[in-house]
Amino acid sequence: MERKPIDIIIPIYNAYDDLRKCIKSVKAYTDLTFDRLILINDCSPDERIMPYLEYLKEDNIVVINNEKNKGFSGNVNLGMSLSEDRDVILLNSDTIVTKNWVNKIVECAYSADEIGTVTPLSNSATLCSTPIMCQDNNIPDGFTVQEYADLVERCSLKKYPRITVAVGFCMFIKRTVIKEVGWFDAETFERGYGEENDFCNRAEQLGYIHVMCDTTFIYHKGTVSFVSDEKQKLIDAHDKILQERYPIQMRNNHLYCMNNPDQYIRDNINLYAELNNGKQNLMYVLHLDFREDAVNNVGGTQFHVRDLVENLKDRYNIFVFARVQEKLRLSIYANNEVKTLEFNIGEADSFPRIHDAKQKEIYSNVLKAFNIQLVHVHHTHGLSFDIFYAAQELGIPVYLTLHDFYYVCPNEKLLSSDVGYCTGKTDEEHCKKCLFEKVKIASTVPFMKKWREECHEVLSICEKLITPSNSTKEIYTMYYPDISEKIIPIYHGSEFVQRKHDEISIGEVKVDQRVKCNWDHIFTFNGDANAVIGWCILENINCMNLDVFVEMSDGNGNVTYAKARHERRMDVAEALGNMEYEYSGFRANLFKEEYESEQIYIRIIIQYGNEFYSDGIVKEVANTVTKKNRKSFNVAFVGGMVEAKGSKLAIDLIKNSPDNINWYIMGNIGDEELANLESDNLYKTGGYEKDNLKKLLDRYQIDLVCVLSVWPETFCYTISESLLCGVPVLATDIGAMGERMRINQCGWIVDANSTYEDILRKINCIRKGKKEYLQIKNNAEKYLEKSLGNMREEYNESYQELIIQNNKNHSFDSKLVFEALKI
Repeated sequence: MERKPIDIIIPIYNAYDDLRKCIKSVKAYTDLTFDRLILINDCSPDERIMPYLEYLKEDNIVVINNEKNKGFSGNVNLGMSLSEDRDVILLNSDTIVTKNWVNKIVECAYSADEIGTVTPLSNSATLCSTPIMCQDNNIPDGFTVQEYADLVERCSLKKYPRITVAVGFCMFIKRTVIKEVGWFDAETFERGYGEENDFCNRAEQLGYIHVMCDTTFIYHKGTVSFVSDEKQKLIDAHDKILQERYPIQMRNNHLYCMNNPDQYIRDNINLYAELNNGKQNLMYVLHLDFREDAVNNVGGTQFHVRDLVENLKDRYNIFVFARVQEKLRLSIYANNEVKTLEFNIGEADSFPRIHDAKQKEIYSNVLKAFNIQLVHVHHTHGLSFDIFYAAQELGIPVYLTLHDFYYVCPNEKLLSSDVGYCTGKTDEEHCKKCLFEKVKIASTVPFMKKWREECHEVLSICEKLITPSNSTKEIYTMYYPDISEKIIPIYHGSEFVQRKHDEISIGEVKVDQRVKCNWDHIFTFNGDANAVIGWCILENINCMNLDVFVEMSDGNGNVTYAKARHERRMDVAEALGNMEYEYSGFRANLFKEEYESEQIYIRIIIQYGNEFYSDGIVKEVANTVTKKNRKSFNVAFVGGMVEAKGSKLAIDLIKNSPDNINWYIMGNIGDEELANLESDNLYKTGGYEKDNLKKLLDRYQIDLVCVLSVWPETFCYTISESLLCGVPVLATDIGAMGERMRINQCGWIVDANSTYEDILRKINCIRKGKKEYLQIKNNAEKYLEKSLGNMREEYNESYQELIIQNNKNHSFDSKLVFEALKI
């Protein structure tokens, strides 16, 4: 911007070393052929000061050596009197200025006519201190002064917030204000402290305001000219004068300091500064979040990304983008905490979206803002493809894991209602019929050709394509032969850790009226397992800050606990008029111990911080125990049961089963017919936590787990979980399931087109073939899978091959990013 020359006035009293640093920075970052530097030595006893200043004299560097000590205010007035038309910056001699500081401050000053003074941010500048207001701060670890100043400028919101008074360490004053307000009150505030407050209060009463320049950071060491006792006396005396002269403005200043209305400026800076921890920045993108407070957070893709985050966050700052209903949520995992940003993108479209300008804007700005060095996409169902293009434009390498067949067909499981599994089928009429039935795309739309062209382009953008199995690679190569060399099979890692109930430590539980609980259901399953479902709150506390436990006891001192998981309950939040109760729902699965008591007692316990609370209500449940018939063969379906997971086969198997087989469904049921099915040899235990699966399988003495998916799953966590619990598996020979069973020899396979009769015959053979069963059972009990640690090293090695060293210095829309931050 075009501007007039200004005068930079530095009053000097001793502090030789600080002065040299200050002058060095001013000369480095100020155009002294245009602006003028006025150095006023106020009779410094340090004999090094005067010769140094004399050495500095140039055309635009004025040196004044006072014969008599004038004090800070007198020196300021002297400096301002050297011009009748120049704006001035008053600068302490213990500061270090930074690049482009003058231009940025002047730009701020002339952004509005009513601005009278401007103060930049600093580490030590009371109202303008950062990262903590009204505190002397150190420069954050990992930064030089200039690097921190660069960060402040780069992420600045450019809000120029109004403050109550300027801060004298670096204070810009318009000449028009000086002419109207007059000089500093040197007679009253001769030796310093309070003079800038007095000047600012007078200016405010004449209609001017004072603002913070949030684009500029200047280092300030802090006052060294006065000894502590002397300074305190001046502070007390001058504060009394200010209180008498400006009672309303002094109160406003006090309230400003108490309320800290501009903390958002610091929050914004801190968001970026805290990520300057020496780690590389890695981004994951997936369709649904795995966080506990997310809707539909259970699925193989979510499990895998969660495991990657947990095992790599010590090496990387990890940024996870995922759709959460109408928002695109960014979770930042860094420094042992999670920061959340939420961007409104509206409901997911009914049909797959290739491009979306809003999503592209968000992706592009976040990639730039946080210097993302590698993007690993896991799924974009319900999202556009813009993350691929935004990363490509910035030269950021992209990985894509193919968790299903979405990039072949939006019917991602490749299941057709009339022909079943349809891999390799390319009949156009068949595709049109299927697309209409599955995703309501009209037959008049040449969709599949367009879809595969777009997907092929996206796959071509990616540096690497990762599949969880060789079978997945083979299927994708059928459709896109030219990408074969990019595809790298990497099996998922998995570990099983059983949580022991007695490891949960509950302190003294207080009955508190602020606790409100509602028990929606206590489902009893054959006397052994209970699913306890309901909602609970601690009044005016965000439910995500609470831990909920269900306590079960027999009244004789035998007690077990289960930690509940949060569930979304918008009905509760809306009914109680508080969105902090959005995740007030809870669900916990309990297992009855072999208690002799006829009654089991259950209560809800809330933990907030280190305190435990209850509403005082205890529920009684009858303690009935079902005796197991060990002459029977116990078969379980583990995990969510829907049609793609073989729910229709399960129905036929159960309906036509002989009496010597007991069937267990361990998981949520998404098939209405199966959910309503009743049989004397059918047991439904409801959803389970992974940590409790082994206990569940052991409790019901499960002999075999059936995984009868009718689509080519790319990995199948259910197989992993069952084998890690030592239970053999019967799986359909399709996709990764057949591949894994053949490799590990821990179970049996049946043809993907098998009928229920075929499967019953196979189960009967397994049951009768005791020698073979024991051998397979022994293999399952010894089964070891790639550990999460090994998976971490495999991915880390792969990332390091292509991750770019930096992605810095891109300008971005800091307001768009900051407005999404959830404080």
